[in-house]
Order: sequence, then structure tokens, then C-alpha cells
Amino acid sequence: MKVQISSLSPEKTRMLVLSEEQVRSFRHYGVCPTCCTAQDPVCLTRLGWFDWKSKLEVVQCQNCDSIYYANPPDSEQIDKYYQEHWNKAGGKNIESDAHVGTAINRKMQRLLDNFCLAKDSTRILDVGCGLGGMLAGLSESGYSNFYGLEQSHHRFAAAAKRYPGRIFDCGYRDLNDEYLFDVIYCNHVLEHIYKPSDYFEWLDDRLTHNGVAIVCVPNVQWEQLVNQILYIPHLHSFSAKSLKKAGERVGFTSVFWLDSDRKDDLCAIFFKNSDTYRCFEHINLNSTAFADLDDFPDISLSSQKDRFKNIWARRLGEEHSKTLINWPSANNIQLVDNDVQRWDSYTVWRSQWRAIFCLLLFRKRFAFRVWPQLNRGEGLINRLLSTPKRHVTDYNHLVFTTLGNTEDGIPEITYRKKAPILMK
Repeated sequence: MKVQISSLSPEKTRMLVLSEEQVRSFRHYGVCPTCCTAQDPVCLTRLGWFDWKSKLEVVQCQNCDSIYYANPPDSEQIDKYYQEHWNKAGGKNIESDAHVGTAINRKMQRLLDNFCLAKDSTRILDVGCGLGGMLAGLSESGYSNFYGLEQSHHRFAAAAKRYPGRIFDCGYRDLNDEYLFDVIYCNHVLEHIYKPSDYFEWLDDRLTHNGVAIVCVPNVQWEQLVNQILYIPHLHSFSAKSLKKAGERVGFTSVFWLDSDRKDDLCAIFFKNSDTYRCFEHINLNSTAFADLDDFPDISLSSQKDRFKNIWARRLGEEHSKTLINWPSANNIQLVDNDVQRWDSYTVWRSQWRAIFCLLLFRKRFAFRVWPQLNRGEGLINRLLSTPKRHVTDYNHLVFTTLGNTEDGIPEITYRKKAPILMK
């Protein structure tokens, strides 16, 4: 299906367009960047003008089920973006005293309390520590031997004011080889890393013999489809199977933590030493806060291919008529039995409703109360009204037309005859 976006209005992100020359310069992964299988991935969507020979491709690995850009910007370009442009406009504000010493995130504190660790001697590293909020949670709980790593200069400056001498201003690959840690964690960082398999190899080198790694990422079961297609800072979308396969490749044993405050969170704990895992398993034998891969639904490749097609096939009216889609970014947006339905939290509208819809965006709560009758019972708003915790963080919409089918049936998406992407 050929999809032409005529307008796109995201919140908290901005749309950029790539030329064919730019896309042509991007290198394809030779193997899956998560599990390193050489098996050809399955293409789900292409971005770019229909006549281009080189398009940006969204694909899925047939071995680990991870979804990723097959030919993204290279790691140097990504590192440069995070170092120079991430929150550049608000950089001075981030480094101001008003942002230092305020945020406390207790997520990792709650997770590590299940390990019975020695709080004064356990050496902990937060990869991508941001402003130091999670380190503050650890400090509050009594942990004292912790460090952070942050390659955004603005965030590093703020975190370093909070914990002088404990924050490294670099990416994980540039950390001095002499440092080893008992616990290394990253929270919503791995999906931004060019090659996750490289990160797991680095973990294997930097963990002590009985070390533990914790990786928290957006759960592919809850990620919004339009974001998966267009939001390029998230280079990868992971399932529980993806993370387990990545850990197994370097010899890690894994278990999943289910007690996060965020329903769209996927938290995996990796044990370098199997004896450490057995000890942990014994301590938490009857705990419902942990699960293995069998407790997660098996999301088949066929359902993914259908999902990437169906969003555009749900147009209202004839071909070439304009259709409006809106989608949220939220933590708790649905209570549905079918896991695949969690992906469908977008709503299709006739484009003539767009003006009214945009006006209602200025009064979101009011819109959620009065608009469900126009929602056709398909998506977001009815579920929002039935969900006790409506943590909507932003709301987005786009207008598109379909211009016929592609030869192989794979959706191809363009905006102004270029490849559209979303960036922070």
C-alpha cells in the first residue's frame, strides 16, 4: 500500500524528512543487531518516495522477533545527536540549579531490594543516568557505592552537580577498562543504542563474576504503531523473547520483573553466573513480581505484518480520500484481554472532523468525556474512559491518503516525496 502523509502534528517531537541521498548513505545491518542471526529479516514498512531505489526500512528479525530499522543512521551520527542536540534548546535550563537535586526515581531501588545486597559495598552503575533521579532513589535507600554514565553534556552537568566525582561524561564504549561493577542497569536506553548485541558483550566484560545486569525498555506489546514506524531515536522495539535471546548469546540467564509502575515497561534481569541466579530464585521462590519468558504471549510474525498494514487499510471513504489518525503516548491506556489489541490504541477519523478534533486538544480532559460517541468503539477514548489510571503524556495526529498498492504489498510511506521521521 502506498501511503502519502499530508500533515503530521506530533507533541514533544518534531518531524524531519530525509532525502534519498541521505538514506542511501545509511548502512544496512549485516546481521540482526540484537541476536546476531544472519537470517534475512522480514520487511514490515518502508519510508521514502515510491520511486526511490533506497528507502528506510522497518524490519523484524525471524529469530528473536525484535523490530528495528534495517538501515538507520550509523552509531557516530547517533552519538553526535545525543551529545550535541539532545535537549540543546533547553540545555541551560537543564543545567540550572532548579533541576539539580529535585527528581527522585525509586524504580531501581524497589527492584534491587529483592536482591538482599550489601548497600555499602555493592558497586552499581547507571548507564544513561540522565539527571541522576534513579541514583537519588538508591542513595535514599542507603546505597552508597553508585556511579552514573551520561553522554548528553547537559544532563551530565546536572547529574555531576548532584553527585560530584560519580558521573562519567561518555558513552558506555568509552568508559575506562579498569572499572568493574556488581550491578549495571539501564532504563529506557537500550532501544537508542545502535547495536544492542555490542552492549551485551560490553556488559559481559564489565560485570564482576557474580554480577547482575538490568535492562528496562518499552514493551513492544504496548508501543504505539505510528511511533514504531516513524520515531527513529527508538532504533529497536523489544519483546521479552528479544531480550532473552540477547542475553543467552553471551551466556546470561534471565528473569523478568513485573512490578514496575509503568504498564508499558519491560524489565529484564540478567545473571552472569548461574549460581547467582539460583540463589536469587530461591529467595524469590514464591514471589509474583518475577516471571520467565513462558509468561509472556507469543506474538507471531504474521500478526506483526498484518498490524503494520491494517493501520493504513482502515481508512474511511474511497481511496485517495483523506483520513485522520490520532495516537497517544501513555503509560496505562487500556484494559484489554487480547495482547495484540494493545497495539491498536489509535483511532481513525474522517478528515473533516480534524478542525474540531484539534480544537478539543486544547481541552483534552473535556475531549475525552464528550468525544467517545465518534470513536466508533475502536480505540483509544473508550478505553481511556474505562481505565482507572489515565496517564496520557502526549497526543498526536496525522492525515494521510492511499495511492494504490505496492508490488509486494508492503506499506510504503512518504511525506513531500521524502522519508518522514520523528525526533525529540
